[in-house]
Amino acid sequence: MCAIRDFVRATSLPETLKEELAGDFVLQQHALYVQLPAWLAPVFGVGPVQVEQLSFSSYFYFRFLLVVDHVLDAAPVLPPAPPLPPTAAAVAGNQLATQRLLVYCDLYERAVRGLSDLFPTGDPFWAQLDACKKQYVAGTLLEKAMNVGPRDFSRESFEALAAGKSAVCNAVVHALACLGGTTEPVAPLLECLRHVHVALQCLDDVEDFRTDWEQGQYTYAHAQVEAYLEAQGLAPRVLTGAQVHPYLYTSGTADALFALAQEHFGRALALAGPFQLTGLRNLVSHHIARCGFYRTDIEAKLAAARHRVQQPVVA
Repeated sequence: MCAIRDFVRATSLPETLKEELAGDFVLQQHALYVQLPAWLAPVFGVGPVQVEQLSFSSYFYFRFLLVVDHVLDAAPVLPPAPPLPPTAAAVAGNQLATQRLLVYCDLYERAVRGLSDLFPTGDPFWAQLDACKKQYVAGTLLEKAMNVGPRDFSRESFEALAAGKSAVCNAVVHALACLGGTTEPVAPLLECLRHVHVALQCLDDVEDFRTDWEQGQYTYAHAQVEAYLEAQGLAPRVLTGAQVHPYLYTSGTADALFALAQEHFGRALALAGPFQLTGLRNLVSHHIARCGFYRTDIEAKLAAARHRVQQPVVA
């Protein structure tokens, strides 16, 4: 983590981009993707020099994909409206956005060069990375299909989407297996990461519920709340993000998603157990406790609200 931070701080990037890439809070937020190579390396017997190089490449590749995801989210489904005359602020903002995109393209190139140093042409890693990318594309296309309908968003499709969109992370496991010359731990570790990412998607669906609703990014949480509202005789799609957001909690959807996250995190812990993955286990255990806190807090607030409703009105 320190090596990535030091590398970014030594560049000539604007301070805003340095903070976006490698600020302390950002690196902590993305700890799974920063630390995963180091956490898994002892399982495969891979040394620190290769681990550091893989960590740089995997983190920069991950951050590039986040930008790609944001660009795709911003792509209009309908034809864009005629542009307004640009203001000075708009021009400056556009220049910063352009610079930001070019910086991430450069990071992607650096990631690929780093991987090329570790894995020569013809190494099995490249075919495995290609398979991971195809899973990522399939997950992304499934997500976009949900935004335009039909909206049959089952738990199975939700879990497939979450696993697909995070599939490039699996390349870290394949990379370490190729570097260490052993494949025995690959299958259980891939399954472990699948459960982690499904659980994280549950948390994201709750955290980003209102923003996703307002931006037209349809999620599993939205599907559950829509079904609840329609059963109550309400028309959910006419509601604003602020109007629909309370139903995330009163419908039981938030609690159900936190419970589902706990279930998947628990399965991940069980799979990680035989490998003594202290860092990963600590991260997952933290999220399990966090889900438990949120569920308790939601129930307390709903109980308080029910109590207020039941109080007699004093004339």
